[in-house]
Amino acid sequence: MKKIRNLMVLMVMVIAFGLVIMGTAVAQTDTATDSFSIIVNEIAVIDVDGTLGNLTVSAPVLGGDVLVITPASDTNSYLQYTSVVAAGGYRAITVAPSSVPAGIILHIGAAAPIIGSGEGDHGAPAGDLEFTHSSIGAQTLIAGIGSCYTDTGSSDGARLTIWIEIDDISDLLAATSLITLTYTLTDDLAT
Repeated sequence: MKKIRNLMVLMVMVIAFGLVIMGTAVAQTDTATDSFSIIVNEIAVIDVDGTLGNLTVSAPVLGGDVLVITPASDTNSYLQYTSVVAAGGYRAITVAPSSVPAGIILHIGAAAPIIGSGEGDHGAPAGDLEFTHSSIGAQTLIAGIGSCYTDTGSSDGARLTIWIEIDDISDLLAATSLITLTYTLTDDLAT
């Protein structure tokens, strides 16, 4: 009986030792690391989707009436842009016409991008901008643009409205003037 008891104690010790060895093998761990960088570049990309039509100053129906401007405005173009700014930075979109005929006031406005058009901080339109023959320098059209994109569908982005009015009829001359509008997406130093 003593032999059986010793044998049982020995078996329990062997089993316990085996569990300790297995437990130690299971409890061992090791780690390794790998490193990489995520690089986010500053981005400023702009496009105009759509085509402006001609704005025409025509004769009235009756002599002595005011001149007729057709169409009253053009809303066929959209500014589409993508921007990634540095911490605390903003961008603005400026616009400058190549020229404006004497006697005409050129108006340019932008609407805020349609909700659901892209994502991010699209900025805020500045309102109606006026350009004349003697003032064609760049003006801010949209300010406070953060990191965003407007999307690229045919009606995505900031809808542009362009129209003209007669400033001084005595300065008007019959001519066709090709006007190029230059839009620039740049750092917004005013915000």
